[in-house]
Amino acid sequence: MAKPAPDKQTALTLEDLQTLRFALLAPGFATRQLLDAWCQTQNFKPAVNLEANSIAILLKVVAQGRMATILPDAIVREQPGLREVQTIPALPGRTVALLRRKNGYQSAAANAFAKLVSDI
Repeated sequence: MAKPAPDKQTALTLEDLQTLRFALLAPGFATRQLLDAWCQTQNFKPAVNLEANSIAILLKVVAQGRMATILPDAIVREQPGLREVQTIPALPGRTVALLRRKNGYQSAAANAFAKLVSDI
């Protein structure tokens, strides 16, 4: 979860999350579907004030201090002025994999990309 950066804060509980207004990805995104499923298991209904198809828009709204968002942590870590906030219970994570043809030619660009994503 991302919020503007100023204060250092401990993890937020579901009770804390109830007080926030959220800007989230539209329901068609896998990240949003994962979040919606988690919310259902927690009997939590976030106050969604904005749905967008653009991560850049969500980050801009959150940076202005108007709302919070829930995005993959790799995105949040790259945003100056925003900070990642943990939740209790923890938000779900997911694993991704880069698949490449075994014994196939790998360009320098493909190898550089593979190294980049493995470092995340």
